[in-house]
Amino acid sequence: MQTENFDYALPTHQIASEPISPRDASKLLVYKNDTITHQHFGLLPEVLPENAVLVFNDTKVIPARLIFTKETGAKIELFCLQPLQPHTDMALAMQQPNQCTWLCMVGNAKRWKDETLRLEYQNQTITAQKTATTPLGCEVQFEFSTCDFAMALRVFGEMPLPPYLNRRPTPLDAQNYQTMYAAHSGAVAAPTAGLHFTQNVLQNLQNKGITQLYATLHVGAGTFKPLQPNTKLEDHVMHTEQICVELAFLQKLSQHIAQKKPVVAVGTTAMRTLESIYHLGIKAAKGENPTFLAQWQAYEQPTVSVTNALDSLMDYMQKNGLTQLVAHTQIMIVPGFVFNICSALVTNFHQPKSTLLCLVAAFVGTDWKKIYDEALSNQYRFLSYGDSSILFKKQAQNG
Repeated sequence: MQTENFDYALPTHQIASEPISPRDASKLLVYKNDTITHQHFGLLPEVLPENAVLVFNDTKVIPARLIFTKETGAKIELFCLQPLQPHTDMALAMQQPNQCTWLCMVGNAKRWKDETLRLEYQNQTITAQKTATTPLGCEVQFEFSTCDFAMALRVFGEMPLPPYLNRRPTPLDAQNYQTMYAAHSGAVAAPTAGLHFTQNVLQNLQNKGITQLYATLHVGAGTFKPLQPNTKLEDHVMHTEQICVELAFLQKLSQHIAQKKPVVAVGTTAMRTLESIYHLGIKAAKGENPTFLAQWQAYEQPTVSVTNALDSLMDYMQKNGLTQLVAHTQIMIVPGFVFNICSALVTNFHQPKSTLLCLVAAFVGTDWKKIYDEALSNQYRFLSYGDSSILFKKQAQNG
């Protein structure tokens, strides 16, 4: 498939630069049984089936952008992508004291030679020294006086707003670009489908008896990497992201699926997590290490029941004394992908020629064009701070 198949014209004035207030006042496009209706997000509990299971991504965005000023006045921007040393596990990396090495994207890289960059605030300091340059970015060693790297980022970092907003973050973005249920630090982009949820909506979901489960996928900056023009989808190199799921989460998920409750992913990252879990379970069933899923591996594996896959993954964890599975997924979901867990998707409206739009097209088929045309003609607000939708899988796909 060509990348041009996932293109559309997005007017600049429909890209939301600021979130709506309150969060749940955003529009909600409902796509179900080939029909589109319009609601507002506060009515989501009424749209969902009473026995639905909502799965949220509870990752927390870190202030991953550091801006240094050289003695010459040149500004060097470091965007922390993923930890390298001494820990690659995000939770441990954020707790690391004194010194660590991260893979970073570097803005104005030509102006940064070999000198050490430095920032000071009150009695705190952080320095950055480039140790290597790779095709993925620069390896940067940080030294800091704060208690851990998480505190260093809180003191010196900025929220990493999406590049298409073309503005620096404000103090309000520290709250607005974070879900209300964010718990585990490590994302460099927000799981934006969750930005619409308020305590009122969550309470109404609970009142209706709708189950709420939480898993973690630390969203990487690769989520903004566009598809290259005039190329095939298989030529795109998908980014890798860390997922963390508790054994208790898998047990509850398996129980609900056995009871034939529809699973609703809150965001593309939650969907990537759920569908990755299924294929990691297949690896566990085959006696393979279920801690990494390659980009196209989900298209090659034999189909087994979801229950068997989850049971195999839980057996692996219990045999290895694990209460939490930490794994990495490079899964790329495009048309032709078979969804084994998710029945519906809550999601925003995504950029043209993006892997996120490919995922939507895989879920609803060519109707994605009808959905996006309807949203555009009804003046929906697009992208991270924009409006929302809930997309139900076609009955024919349910098998």
